[in-house]
Amino acid sequence: MVQNLQGVDIWRADFSINYMDSGGFLIMLIPLQNQTRFPALCEYHSLSPMADRCAIILDTDTYAPGEVVSGRVKCQFHHEINVKGIQVTFRGRVKVKWQERKYTFRMDEREIFNVESNLLEGETTLPPGIYNYPFTFTLPSNIPSSLKEMYGSVKYNVRAVIDRPWALNHERKQAFTVASFNNLNQMEWLRRPSIHTLQKKPLLLFGQSHPITLTVNLPKSGFAPGQTVAFTASLRNESRVHVRGVRFQIVQGFEFHIHTRSRRYNSVDGQEFAIKQSEVAPGEENSWNLELRVPEKVFGATLNDCKLIVVFCTLRGVVRMPFPHKDYVISVPLVLGQE
Repeated sequence: MVQNLQGVDIWRADFSINYMDSGGFLIMLIPLQNQTRFPALCEYHSLSPMADRCAIILDTDTYAPGEVVSGRVKCQFHHEINVKGIQVTFRGRVKVKWQERKYTFRMDEREIFNVESNLLEGETTLPPGIYNYPFTFTLPSNIPSSLKEMYGSVKYNVRAVIDRPWALNHERKQAFTVASFNNLNQMEWLRRPSIHTLQKKPLLLFGQSHPITLTVNLPKSGFAPGQTVAFTASLRNESRVHVRGVRFQIVQGFEFHIHTRSRRYNSVDGQEFAIKQSEVAPGEENSWNLELRVPEKVFGATLNDCKLIVVFCTLRGVVRMPFPHKDYVISVPLVLGQE
């Protein structure tokens, strides 16, 4: 099995360390430039049928806040083994990071929870065989959902350590997902109509302009992914500027916070709806009955009381103005959940 290493100058090479454990352990130093010549030797530790194995097996991989994470640590030992203890650690953490300049990074990380539990205490000798050590952990009731985005993440995992005296520990880590959703049927305030108004005055070289007013009426504010948002929009142009048109779009994004700094980006931009014949001349008013569909791929879960990452979803309306005026934008908040 072990091939001839004669002629290899091990003192002038970079090494990779491979080990196999079956009661004792074997350490093999293989020069990196020679690993392609000895692939069987480099992989021996993972292919050996006599290698001890440990795994974390969860009953399910997705949980809601307040539910019990349950599973077991499964160990298979082919030889008698000394064990000092078996511990599992349940951890949740929020991490935010971004690069501001070439060599400048900002990062903040906060633990949601970090709880350790002993499955086996005291030094003992285990004969060869298969062992299962069950575990349970009750999640806190108000934790954010799992997330991985451009500038931040929310991650959860369980880690098991087989502590062995005078030998390398067995360590395994298994991620799991936390998913929390708003129950729209229990949030009565979301079923009430709401009115949102944007009023701006175009800048003029001489004198003061009268305002342009955009009003959006929503019959409700809570929606599930894929549902249709029906609303009414009206625009009154009391200025002397000709409004070029009105457009609407459903946008979802995230805000990431590190102390006084923040980053914001849109993760989902729904299809933009340009209203036909929506030009409004000075002194005129127009209104429209509109519908937009919430994109299926939006992040429909909640982040609860997470301070570092905030999710938003808005009905974004744009009043298109002629040059040199800037467009006016209204953002109507929407709440996503399940019915």
